[in-house]
Amino acid sequence: MAKNNVGQWDTTPANNTDVGGISIEGTAPVSNFDGALRTIMAQIKDGTGVPADLLDGQHGTYYRNAGNLNAGTVPADRLAGGSYSFSALKIEGAIPRIDLLDSDAADFYIRVDSGVFSVLTDRDSSGTWETPHPLQLDNSSGEGTLYGDKIWTAGNDGAGSGLAADTVDGVHLSGLVQTSRTITAGNGLTGLGDMSADRSVAVGAGTGITVGTSTVSVDTTVWRDGNLPTAAQIGGIIAGLTQGAIGSYATVIKKTAGTINPGSTVAGTDLYWSNSDDSAAIGIDVGTWRAVGVITNTASATALRIS
Repeated sequence: MAKNNVGQWDTTPANNTDVGGISIEGTAPVSNFDGALRTIMAQIKDGTGVPADLLDGQHGTYYRNAGNLNAGTVPADRLAGGSYSFSALKIEGAIPRIDLLDSDAADFYIRVDSGVFSVLTDRDSSGTWETPHPLQLDNSSGEGTLYGDKIWTAGNDGAGSGLAADTVDGVHLSGLVQTSRTITAGNGLTGLGDMSADRSVAVGAGTGITVGTSTVSVDTTVWRDGNLPTAAQIGGIIAGLTQGAIGSYATVIKKTAGTINPGSTVAGTDLYWSNSDDSAAIGIDVGTWRAVGVITNTASATALRIS
C-alpha cells in the first residue's frame, strides 16, 4: 500500500511498500530506497507529512488551552468550586489587588498601593471605585479611616484629637457641676452634702418664719432687727423724714402747662413748692414724684416723692 506521508505509515512493515510513489520493497533498486528516504526526511522537516495537530491520537480541538500555566496564570475555568486551605497566599506586583466580584450586589476590591491597604467598592457597577472608601490603613502614618471617618483607638482619642471630649450631651465642661463641689446651707436654710446625688435645700423654720408644703410665711410681729414696727411707728418714721426726702409728701404745682393725674409721675424739675394760694414758691428740681391729686400749672396738689 502506497504511503504519501509519515502519518500514513503502517505499523506492519509488510504494508509499507511505497512512499510518495517511490517503491521501497526489497527488490527495488537501492537508489529508489534512497529517494524514498529523502522524501520522508523532507516531509518531517517541513511538517507536511507529520500530523502535528494530534496528541495520543486526539485532535488539538480535544484539548483546552492551559492559559500559560508556566507563566503563573491560571484561568478561572480550571479552578473547581469548594474550599481550599493554604499556609500562605502570595500576590506580588507594583499594586497587588484581589477582586471580589459579587454577582448579587456591589463588588469589593482589596488593594495595596504605596504602603496603603485599601478595601474598595464599586456600588453602582460603573467600573470606578466610589469614595469614601470602605477601609484604608496607612502604614506610614499608622492611621486608618472607615468610610472616610477616622478610626479612633485608645492611642489617638485624647486631648487635641478633634473629638468633643470637653462636652457632655453638648454641654461644655464649664457648664457642669463636679461631684467634688459641696452644698453648705446658709441662715434659714437646711441641707448639706455634695453633688454626687440629688440634694434638697429648704428654707428652715426660724423665729417668726413658718415653712409650709408650698408656702413660707413671716410673722408680722417680727422685724429684721426685732419686731416689725407698728402703724404708729411707721407714721412716726414718715413724719421724721426731711422735707423732699424719698417717701415724703409735699404740696406742689406744675411749672409748665399740662395736667398730672393722680397716680401719674412727674419729674421734680417740672415742680414748684406751692404756697397756700396755689402760687409757685421755689423749684423742687430733684427726684421723681407721684401725684396724689390733680396737678396743673395753676392748681396745686399733693405729691409723693418715690425716687
